Amino acid sequence: MLKLTSEQKKKNLVLSVPEAIQEAATNPFAKAYFICLNQEIIGYTAVVFDETIPEPDKRNWLW
Repeated sequence: MLKLTSEQKKKNLVLSVPEAIQEAATNPFAKAYFICLNQEIIGYTAVVFDETIPEPDKRNWLW
């Protein structure tokens, strides 16, 4: 089961599809994937790997 910290609950962690496209385009560490149905984007995710972060366990995450 996914559990959020109280800090995460206070943040708006969900981007709209246009916001996700923009964010992925401007983040050099993100690789975006879009879910399409009949040529229409219906969802998205992004995998991020930032090797500049000193702590190895904080270098990658999923949007």
